[in-house]
Amino acid sequence: MLFISKYANLRLILEPKRWKEIDGSKFLTDGLTVEFQNGQFSTKDAELVEKLKNTKAFGRDYWSGEKGKDELTPEAVKEINETKEYKEKLESKCPDCGKEFGSEASLRGHMLSHRK
Repeated sequence: MLFISKYANLRLILEPKRWKEIDGSKFLTDGLTVEFQNGQFSTKDAELVEKLKNTKAFGRDYWSGEKGKDELTPEAVKEINETKEYKEKLESKCPDCGKEFGSEASLRGHMLSHRK
């Protein structure tokens, strides 16, 4: 199942790492962490899908992206698009003088003028 996040590199810790003692020796368990890449995470593991759907962040920070499954609501689509637009706006604004550019490449070219 595909999950889509409004955050490009969302990281969810579903089961934290813990120390476990076996026969007098301490071991650190692996835990369970999910990492989104470019706002997407895909799995076929039904147990993991269930865990992802039962977190507080489901429906707020990420959604199911499968057709016919939990469709993205219009509000979710709007929020994802607004987040992307805001990020793109930040990436195209000069941090030194505040001038805005239409593309990241234009900004990089402009940034050369600030070098000393």
